[in-house]
Amino acid sequence: IAPAAHVADLSGVLRAIRARHGGALKPVVIAHSFGGYLLMKVLEDAALVRETVGGAAFLCSVPPEGNNRMIGRFLWTRGPGVWWDIFQGF
Repeated sequence: IAPAAHVADLSGVLRAIRARHGGALKPVVIAHSFGGYLLMKVLEDAALVRETVGGAAFLCSVPPEGNNRMIGRFLWTRGPGVWWDIFQGF
């Protein structure tokens, strides 16, 4: 599933909460890891945020530019055996 689909889903949930509660309820959204990346994308829509979001908390979130460089650096500095260890974990 493309990240844009997850962003659309989260935006839809926030709009549904607003509609159900007549705008009286604005949840605080707590996001972890990749969910933090998705929440950052949702928060780019200022109008949606003003209408539906009471706050946001990010826990160990993926940065907006993604984590490919970080993963590459991690694996490069630890040697080729790490690739195998990660593969075996799945």
